[in-house]
Amino acid sequence: LTEAQMREYYRQLEEEENAWSFTALDETGRPVGSFRMTVMDYEKGHVHLGFIVLSPGTRGRGVGQKMVSMAVKYAVEFLGLKRVTLKVFDCNPAAKRCYEKVGFSEEEYIAEDFPFHEERWGNSLMVYESGRRGDKEQ
Repeated sequence: LTEAQMREYYRQLEEEENAWSFTALDETGRPVGSFRMTVMDYEKGHVHLGFIVLSPGTRGRGVGQKMVSMAVKYAVEFLGLKRVTLKVFDCNPAAKRCYEKVGFSEEEYIAEDFPFHEERWGNSLMVYESGRRGDKEQ
């Protein structure tokens, strides 16, 4: 993503009523990742994590797992939600494994769901449900 694309993304996010963006910082205060919470529904106890991005230099070191784990903990313990969802592209098996380590499981797979250039990528809808047997420690 370019800086201009990120600026446009954050501009659009500010217009959404039920969405928040978060930035993950390392020990020195340097940004290493970001995500957003959207489609917030307190009555149904649901939130969707999206646009999960990590700095390339942090990949493979557990930073993504820690960031998503903290997001789930925030949603469940602070916001009082029971269900957290996210989508992951089928061309990104490392991210899917990361989410599974946090406690997400695949609820639905949609083949050729997302057009990208000349390709169509599949998406897995992943779900974390609080209180479910086998919850991972946050």
